[in-house]
Amino acid sequence: MNSIGKGHRGSQGGKRLGAALILLGGIGSASALEVHEWGTFTTLSSSAGYGLSGLYVDATRLPAFVHGLPYFNYDTSAGWAPLERLRHVTVKMETPVLYFYADRETPVEVKVDFRGGTISQWYPQCYLGEANPTAPFVDFAKEPYPGHIAWKATVLAPGTSLPYATAASGMETAEWTAPRNTTANQLRGEQGEIEKFLFYRGLGNFASPLKLSFHEPDTLVVENTGDEDIPWGMVYERSGPELWYPGGISFQGPIPAHGKLRVARPEKFPQYGDANAPMDTLYNHLVLMGLTTQEARALLNTWYNGYFIEGGLKVFWILPRKQVDGILPLDIRPVPDKVVRVMVGRSEILPPEFEQGLYQAQADGSLAATYGSHRYYQAYLEFLSHGKDWHLTTSLGRSARVGRPAEAKGARAGWNPPGAGGWAAPWFSGDSHGRMNGKENGKENGRESEKSGAFDPRGRRIRPLYPLPGK
Repeated sequence: MNSIGKGHRGSQGGKRLGAALILLGGIGSASALEVHEWGTFTTLSSSAGYGLSGLYVDATRLPAFVHGLPYFNYDTSAGWAPLERLRHVTVKMETPVLYFYADRETPVEVKVDFRGGTISQWYPQCYLGEANPTAPFVDFAKEPYPGHIAWKATVLAPGTSLPYATAASGMETAEWTAPRNTTANQLRGEQGEIEKFLFYRGLGNFASPLKLSFHEPDTLVVENTGDEDIPWGMVYERSGPELWYPGGISFQGPIPAHGKLRVARPEKFPQYGDANAPMDTLYNHLVLMGLTTQEARALLNTWYNGYFIEGGLKVFWILPRKQVDGILPLDIRPVPDKVVRVMVGRSEILPPEFEQGLYQAQADGSLAATYGSHRYYQAYLEFLSHGKDWHLTTSLGRSARVGRPAEAKGARAGWNPPGAGGWAAPWFSGDSHGRMNGKENGKENGRESEKSGAFDPRGRRIRPLYPLPGK
């Protein structure tokens, strides 16, 4: 097996292309390897478009069997990394997972770099990673943090179904098991750990090409500052955490390079209930970007509550592949026949009327009581530390939505606390044996056929979606 080294690529392109047909039901005799990755990351900005730091807190904790750097490990009392150790965390990189599809048992070596952040947690155990920091604190804005990790693992033969040792631990969570519901091969780590994927995540600070701001009341400005088209984005808003709270889509479509969109916030949204309509929309585009239907379901099952049940104003968008490769360089040996990488951004923004609520809570001394348990509390403190003059006073003073219904005011304080009402069952779920419910279409040997096209969870053929009328 080749050792990891940047820039090395084999010259067997034609042969590998033919071999890849095995995975799609074609013919061939050479070994084939295909790798698919999906991941998510979160950012938060003020209504004027300033990126806020303080994104330390996770909505759900990882199981204790996940490996990590002790420096960034959870504080046992607070439930997240000790805040005194972290500075200027503007990006939470969440749940990238790598799936491997091979026609036979195949040893692999995988390296991932994180330009601008730490890869602080992973599974299975790696053989190479970052040194545990020793400084009193890490400032992610001081210089690009050189995060990295490398694994040696064995992709097991198709059809292998070994027990997961983590299942016996009693520590698995629904968010951990949801990504397993695919037809990817099982993996064995160097230390014998069996899993369906390689997992990693971390914290960092890097410039996002998507900028959000309010330049006037009730109009969100969505800007792509990058040189690459954003293939698809969706503006989604929900006023609170209960399933009956209204929510909906005010824009969906591509965002061209250096393009700027103005999106009006409707006073009322349709009653989406369990959020299936926006889920279907994102699902379609995940498949169109190259994920299998099962992989797309796995992503959505993992993030169902955080994405579509939590209240808030957020933009979901698919990062251009070139930017994914620039932020998270990936090197795999032997070189796969095909690599699919789909990274979904969740960019949230504080609406002007919510910021007014923060100022009011600070003035009357209720800030900690009202917002202290929320995962963005540290970001709220940073926002308030700048004072009102830092922000667009016209937007704050003239917002037509200050008089929104009472149930929407201050709702963010209660959004999605662990175990709270409003958490819903996953959109798709497997039974106790891991078999997928819902219709599978165009499958041959457990893989979707390219000829059959892509289908939504109800068996309907996917067609490209475009901005809503009038947007």
